[in-house]
Amino acid sequence: MLRYYNIVGLVSSWLELDNDDLIINEFSSQVLINELSYGHHLGIDKYMLSPPKNINNIQVYASNIAKILKLFPSIQISISLPMCQDYNESNKEFFDLYSTWDTWNVIRTLCNYNENLHVSLGAPMTNIPSAVLDRWLHEPISFYLISVTKFISNAKSYPVLNKFNQLILWKMLQFKSLELPVIILHGVDRIGQENELVEYDSNKKSTYLSYIQHLVSISKKSSFVPYISEFILSELKDSGVSKQFINSPAVLQCPLEPLTENLQDYTYNLFEKDSFKYEQYGRAFIKALIQLNKSWNLEEKPHILFLGPGRGPLIDKFFDALEFLQTPSENFTITAIERNPAVMIYLKQRNSQLWKNNVNILNMDARDYDNSQYAALHSKVNMVISELIGSFGCNELMPECIDSISNSVFCDPHCVFIPQKLDCYVAPVLAPKYWKLALKLSFDKMYIPMIPEMELFSERPEPVWSFVSESKKNNQHLQQTHQGSTNHNDSNSSDNVCTIDNAFSTNNLFRNKHNSRNSRISIQIEKKGTLHGLAGYFRAALFDDIEVSNLPKEVGMRDCVSWLPAFFPLESPLNMFEGQEVSVFMQRICSGPNVWYEWSVQGFLYTLLTNSLAHTPHNSQENSRLTNSSQMLSTSNNPSPKKNSMKHINSPANSYDDANAQYTMSLERNLVSINENKVRLCTGTSRIHNLNGCGFKLKLIQ
Repeated sequence: MLRYYNIVGLVSSWLELDNDDLIINEFSSQVLINELSYGHHLGIDKYMLSPPKNINNIQVYASNIAKILKLFPSIQISISLPMCQDYNESNKEFFDLYSTWDTWNVIRTLCNYNENLHVSLGAPMTNIPSAVLDRWLHEPISFYLISVTKFISNAKSYPVLNKFNQLILWKMLQFKSLELPVIILHGVDRIGQENELVEYDSNKKSTYLSYIQHLVSISKKSSFVPYISEFILSELKDSGVSKQFINSPAVLQCPLEPLTENLQDYTYNLFEKDSFKYEQYGRAFIKALIQLNKSWNLEEKPHILFLGPGRGPLIDKFFDALEFLQTPSENFTITAIERNPAVMIYLKQRNSQLWKNNVNILNMDARDYDNSQYAALHSKVNMVISELIGSFGCNELMPECIDSISNSVFCDPHCVFIPQKLDCYVAPVLAPKYWKLALKLSFDKMYIPMIPEMELFSERPEPVWSFVSESKKNNQHLQQTHQGSTNHNDSNSSDNVCTIDNAFSTNNLFRNKHNSRNSRISIQIEKKGTLHGLAGYFRAALFDDIEVSNLPKEVGMRDCVSWLPAFFPLESPLNMFEGQEVSVFMQRICSGPNVWYEWSVQGFLYTLLTNSLAHTPHNSQENSRLTNSSQMLSTSNNPSPKKNSMKHINSPANSYDDANAQYTMSLERNLVSINENKVRLCTGTSRIHNLNGCGFKLKLIQ
């Protein structure tokens, strides 16, 4: 059948798909079916639909849309909505930035995130907050409507848009560059004679249309998206990815597993384009060499070890640092351990052409270095350099790789590791596209999305745990304390900071428990929306104050482009409101030859109760029941009772009676919060995702 991809079908605006009168509703639904059937016969597959007329009947409206989408699986329906509720003096007390987005979100949710359901937005009459536009940019915008009534006159009486409408259009074109919305100029046919603007230029072309085309042509002159987003979108666009691929589950990639899989040449090439990352490493090398020069033993050459150098960009930067410091490379023993045999020829070629054959290249697993003949014949390692960092920091098993060297007898007690420390962060995010794709895959997997489309609910990501790289011999007192602990979980989870100092090799798989982590953090929600999952970030301290990270940066700031944030989806999204609190529980579990993550969230809402309600005996039973069912927790401003009670509650229970007594005390503590008028109500809970690694595990051996 011939398809008219450039034609949009406009459904009759008088239809009342939200009318709860059965006769009117059925009549409207039948008319819609007839119109779509005829349009389908003509080869039209895109349609624009008016929004619901009665917001209270939105479920009725969405029910009709869902049935239509199932009846016509090959068509695309786009619901026309304004970007934002108009702000004026009469509604300022109850003005809601996200009211129109709420309408869309409810319809989309009731239709189960149908991939053929899109939204059409109209250009606003007045300026809107940037947060509103940022929210819409994560939605499937198929059409952007600009009415001629939005134009104003310039000095020559030609039609132009206000500055804010120009910025909206430019930002939308940049952010949606892989899937550009169709810009529709409408109302030209209704321009009256009283119009004072010039309608046509000397070539008889509409001045309105010419102006829109001009705005599109200059949309790239300024950047309106973060540096990493701009880089990734440009790379994908240059690679010629199809629209079909952009909306396929392939966008959600599984994390790299460098210990069991060999990276492709394309992956190396993409990572090596991260100039900012290698500049930071170069600065770290210079600073480390200057500070450590005096402490190294001059009787033997300092031994520099590169773990997983890939095609050698870090080695290039190290030689650049030596040249900057006017230090000959012959003064060092330089070793590179790379397990991927495919890059051996490349490394040896660079060694011959650029590194003066001063690099000893070993094709082996770094975890076997301690048992190698090479290690026995060379001096102890004084500096270990790696870039085994994942999007979530530790998801490419950097701690496990570093263990093999930090615990080695061939590691100098004062060995310096670059990076020195790795911090992992999470943030609650709105990510409807990712969630829709995960619906087709699995909610028990961690993903690395190829396209940056997430909105943070919090002001910034929050840290969950850390890994510190340090020689075992320089940290023996910590190791002894760790081994002497009677409660491994308590010692490991107190601050979630642990030095990487325990043995690990391919022959000793079960000494990796020290790299397990768990963390529960509370995060304040800054804006309302739907929580689809958690974003994972990292910050790596290379040396001293020099670092690399993929934490969100402001537009215009240079940034690393090697790592997009990780995504941990939630099977059941939670609706969030401004001022709510989200409790996030994350675990990194190391068991045998596998490492995996588990995650869950809870939403809480603070509310006030009157003293009269709290003290009324008649309501005491009801209060207790409410406390139990809603999981109220104390929010007292006095930390002492709370701390003491928590200390008692967390003490070991020797019997079921002790456990029940502790539970009763926790309820009494919650009742105290009622007397203090402030309580915390649980508004939603997710299940534990990837329990026991049911969805994915990172393998330590093949």
